[in-house]
Formats: sequence, structure tokens, C-alpha cells
Amino acid sequence: MTTIRQTMDDLTKEGGELDFGPDRSRLFVRMIREVARGRPVSENEVAGLITDLALPPEEAREFLERWTERDAAGEIVGLSITLNETPHRYTTNGTPMFAWCAMDTLVFPQLLNRAGHVESRSPASGETTTMEVTPEGVTGVSPPGAVISLPEVEANEVDTSSVEAIWGTFCHRSYFFPSPEEGERWARDRKKIGIASLDEGVQYARELAARILTYGS
Repeated sequence: MTTIRQTMDDLTKEGGELDFGPDRSRLFVRMIREVARGRPVSENEVAGLITDLALPPEEAREFLERWTERDAAGEIVGLSITLNETPHRYTTNGTPMFAWCAMDTLVFPQLLNRAGHVESRSPASGETTTMEVTPEGVTGVSPPGAVISLPEVEANEVDTSSVEAIWGTFCHRSYFFPSPEEGERWARDRKKIGIASLDEGVQYARELAARILTYGS
């Protein structure tokens, strides 16, 4: 059986599915920071960002096509951090937004280089877990026994061909729960999901962020 540890190692190793390489990593970080301003990113802004980063336009746009949410006007409203409502509310720099999954909220402080506040609903009981997240870790967790669920998938099961596929592989498997017991009950009836402590979740998040930031911020 694949464990969370094995999954994270496979995803974040050199050449792994979440090792985007230099160009896409820089684009990923810049786009997250643009969305984190709390408004849609226009097509003109996307073109300017690609030019500013000196990226091959076709490759950059193909990556964004797979990894971003768009509104009716075609503007980008989500890439891990999103303007669309999810169970994971994420407030940073006074701007309330949302995250695709629980794990994202632990990665954002590294990629944005600033703290945030998390309010996340359990998919089992609906109870809300809250915490402050910083580049150094998490504080003020309520309830104090909260845990996180994470995917336990093999490399050949990872699908990043579209936003919907990414959600299916990662986001629909990653939530906060008010207690280990609730998280384990929820995961028991589902496939390829493990439960980790918040400390473990923060460590995995740091590893993921470090891989993305390897090529510069």
C-alpha cells in the first residue's frame, strides 16, 4: 500500500509530477501571487507576466490551461488559491479567498511569504477547523486535535491534465478534521487517503513548496 510519505516523495522528487521545472515553477508562483491579490487576472496581465518571465508563450499557456480556473470572461480566478468558494476559506493580507484543498493552505505561506488565517469545514461533520498559518508553521489551532487527510496515490495514478483531474487526484482527498477519529472514519470508506498530524502536514507542505521554489521565486 502506498503511504502519504511515499506519495510525497514521488511527487516532489526531481522529475516528479510536481517538479514543474524552472519555467513552469516560476510561472506557478507568480500566478498564485497574482490571484492572491483578490481579483481575476486578465488576459492582458497573463500575457505581460509571460513576457516578463521570458517564457515560451505556447508552453506557458498550455500549462495555465491545465492548472487554472477561469471565469465566464476567461480571466484566471484560481490556481490552488481561488476566488471561488470551497470548504477552505483562506484570508491573507486582509483579503478573504479560498483554497482548492486543505494542503494548499499549508503551502501558501511559503509561496506567498506571508501568514494567513484558515477556516476549513470537515466533509464529515461540517465542523470548522481554524488556525493561523505562517512560513514557520501553524498556531492557534482549534480544535487542538485537528488532523489533515492527504492522498496516498502512486505516480502513475496522478492526473494533472485539467483542473477537474487535479481536484480528483489531490483536492477531493485533502481536508481538515477536528479529530483523528473523525478523519479516520471518513477515510476508511474511501480509497487511497491517509490521515496525518498537522505537524506532518506542515512538513509535507514545506517539501512541496521547496520543490516549487527550487528554481527561484
